[in-house]
Parts: sequence; C-alpha cells; structure tokens
Amino acid sequence: MTAKILGGLLVSALAATVAAQAEAKNLLDPAHGMPKAYMERIIKAQNGLVALDSSEQARGMYATFHQWPANFPKLRVCFMGASNEVRNAIVTLAKDWHREDVGIRFDFGKKGKPRSCDATDDKTEQVRISFDKPGFWGVFGQWAETVVPQEEASLNLEGYDKLSPADIMSGYNAGTVRHEFGHLLGLQHEHQSPNSACAADFDWDAINKELSSPPNSWDQAMIDHNMRPAEGEKLNDIMLTQFDPKSVMLYVF
Repeated sequence: MTAKILGGLLVSALAATVAAQAEAKNLLDPAHGMPKAYMERIIKAQNGLVALDSSEQARGMYATFHQWPANFPKLRVCFMGASNEVRNAIVTLAKDWHREDVGIRFDFGKKGKPRSCDATDDKTEQVRISFDKPGFWGVFGQWAETVVPQEEASLNLEGYDKLSPADIMSGYNAGTVRHEFGHLLGLQHEHQSPNSACAADFDWDAINKELSSPPNSWDQAMIDHNMRPAEGEKLNDIMLTQFDPKSVMLYVF
C-alpha cells in the first residue's frame, strides 16, 4: 500500500492492479454502488476534511479518517452470513491483495472457518461482509470505522451467498470481490485518476441517465463522486501513479 504526506495532508494511492491479470477485464458494473446513506455521510465528511487548514489537527484527522495507519498491519474481517464454502472462496480472492507491495493483510480468523460477525464481542472488525443489501460495494479505507458503525456492513456482495464457490471464483464475480476489497484498503476508482483519459472518452449524458435511474437513483453529486476525475483541492489528498488500464479498480462499460 503506497502512502505519503504531501502539503501536510495524508495522501493515498489511486491505482492498483491485482496479480491475476487474466481476469482484470471482468470488473465491476457501475449499475451497483454503495448505499446512498453511506455516500451522503462520506461526501459530507470528505468535503469537511478538504476545507480544513494545514494545522496539526487537520493532519491528524486526515490520517485518522482516511488511510489505515501503520498500527493496522491487519484488518479483521467477519461475515454476516454465507456458508464456509462461499466464505473460503471470497477469502482466496481477497488474499490476492497479499503482496509484497501491499503492506496490509486481511485477518479472516481460523483457516478454513472464516470469522462470523458477532455484535456481542469486544472486537472491532474493519471488514464486515453482508450479502443481503442491494449491489456490490465497499467502503474506502478508514471510513469503514469512522463513517459506518460496527453493526453495519462495510462491504456488500449481493446474492453471493447463493452462488457456488466455482461461480464466485470465476470471471466477473472474482473481479468484483477483488475490486471491493481494494476499496477497503483505501483504493479509489482508477478511472478517476487525472492521469487517465477516461473522462474524455465517457458519454456523460448516457452515464448521468443510467446512474440517476434505478437501481442506483444517484443524484448528480453522487455520480460525480464515483465517476469524475479528482481535481482541485481533492488532489491534495491523493497520490497519483501512472494510469493502469488493466487495474481491477476500473469500472467497465
């Protein structure tokens, strides 16, 4: 995981490519996304952080609210449902992020018996996986703790608990799992990198029409939050890498 301080603010990597390049073209369909209530909280918090000055307090809030700091070498993961077979398929895909250049690991609990979420214990789980919410989505980095309470999911894979492990491990489904775990690491959408030419290629009238309609029903602020390249003050909080056209963090159209 790449991170550094620029201009007094914590910045995070925008680009990432998973090890399995052969399946990188099978990515997330933008017809699904994070729930509106989550995005409203995140946009409000993000706008508030961008407006902060360069004081020590501002730097501390950026480090706390967005990027996982060095005292998070592992993120605890738990499941809200699904069989052990389904859970283990997801574990296998998520562990593709366990690479030398990614400094964070996912802790799934006992080998072969991934952890169940338990609201009565005193442990904090950063990645809480549900299967019964609409769509496929994951919360960016520390938003999983600072924006979303422990009793709520921070990653959702709608209907994956009904799929076979073989189906989960193949094509589009596998790419979706990797994509959403990338968000939990703090990675943003690759098509929003100012180093890409995606915005010039997009049919924005078609995108706005599609994403403002069900099942998303996003307003313009949410569409822009997920689709437009980062610009202006937001660039102070982003470390840019060379654009990766094979990144699993791209949307596919």
